[in-house]
Amino acid sequence: MNLKTIAASLLALLAVASCSSPKSDSREPNFTVILPVSQADNGKMAYLTDFDSEAKVDSAIVTDGKAAFTGYVDKPYIPRIHIEGYRRGLLVV
Repeated sequence: MNLKTIAASLLALLAVASCSSPKSDSREPNFTVILPVSQADNGKMAYLTDFDSEAKVDSAIVTDGKAAFTGYVDKPYIPRIHIEGYRRGLLVV
């Protein structure tokens, strides 16, 4: 095999591998958190955020005194709950 054939084979392999890698929006959810909150919070937006970076991980509208979050994470973190801008208790996912 010459160098051109090897290089072409490697490029073709890389192209196939990049097409088959999972996309972040196509991953199956690996966590579900159902958080009981006050009935007074019904209809408000609840946010699940990363405690350290404050990045929003998920959001949900409070219904029947519960906020339900479902999503995918690739590493553990300590989340914090915000409901309409107010911080709530901490959860460990």
